[in-house]
Amino acid sequence: MPNGRKRAERARKEREALLISNRFNNPSRESLTLDQLRSIHFTHIYIHPTFGNTKFMTVFEVYFAIKYNLMNLYRLTPIRIFEYEGQLWSVDNRRLWVMHQINNWHIEGLYNESQSSTRFQELIKKHRGLKGTSGEEVRFRREAPCECCVDAWNNQLLDEHIARIHLNMTLDEIKNLSKCILHYQTHEQCNCIGNDEPNCFTLSAMIYARQQRIIKLQHNNQDIIDDQQIKDDNVGIRNK
Repeated sequence: MPNGRKRAERARKEREALLISNRFNNPSRESLTLDQLRSIHFTHIYIHPTFGNTKFMTVFEVYFAIKYNLMNLYRLTPIRIFEYEGQLWSVDNRRLWVMHQINNWHIEGLYNESQSSTRFQELIKKHRGLKGTSGEEVRFRREAPCECCVDAWNNQLLDEHIARIHLNMTLDEIKNLSKCILHYQTHEQCNCIGNDEPNCFTLSAMIYARQQRIIKLQHNNQDIIDDQQIKDDNVGIRNK
């Protein structure tokens, strides 16, 4: 077996062993409070706006897709959490940024040095790179073709920018893609729309798949929708 494959196999086995150890000896995600999750620190000062292992979606697009129920958070690999010097840290900075923004978490850990000194070295190395900064915030590097999204994020206009510039839609149109045409007016809970387009790997493909799902739902339930519209119209007449 080539050296690269041997290292990958050793890393896989160590990861599996750590996961088993973590289940028995460490707090689960449910054991961490929301305040603790929100306080997980970054181990970089700057992060890239693209993922190193995929060309399909930028960090910004992944955030957008999860926020607007086009992609399930659990499609992301869980971030590894370490306890070090009285703080919680993650070495998976781009995914951590996404989870901070959507205020939802998919984690693995808590890990400490006694469980895996080899793995802990990654934390130590990245922590040194903070050069005395707190790790409470992170900034994006300006890289083509993501400069426009970096600027939009810095100006607190990211959602509107992605909808209008990248998708040629309004943000309200995006929000409507997560509303069930059968139940949203009555505030009923349902699974008609869902929160994932599992066979799609780009944001535009997720948008198209969701639009087609809504069209199909409308076609299959047109009689129900028409009855709801008649009731709504009658209520409006009585209220005049």
